[in-house]
Amino acid sequence: MQYGRMIKVITPSLFGGVEEAVLYVVGAEDPGEAKKLVENEVVVGSKIEDVGRVSHQLLAALGLNPYKVTRI
Repeated sequence: MQYGRMIKVITPSLFGGVEEAVLYVVGAEDPGEAKKLVENEVVVGSKIEDVGRVSHQLLAALGLNPYKVTRI
C-alpha cells in the first residue's frame, strides 16, 4: 500500500444545533473503498467526503494496516 485516504464525516446534530466534523485516516488507496470502511464506524445519515490522499509515512506513524480505520 503506497498511500491511504483521509475521510471527513459530518454528523448531523440531534437537536438542530451545530454539526460535528470528524476526520478519519483509512488504510485504503481507493476513495470509494475508504468511504465504505468509514460508513461502518459512523452514525446513519452522516455526510462522508473524501478529502484526499495521505502518505505511507503517516500510515506507518499511526500504525495503520490495510483496511483499518482510525479517527483523528
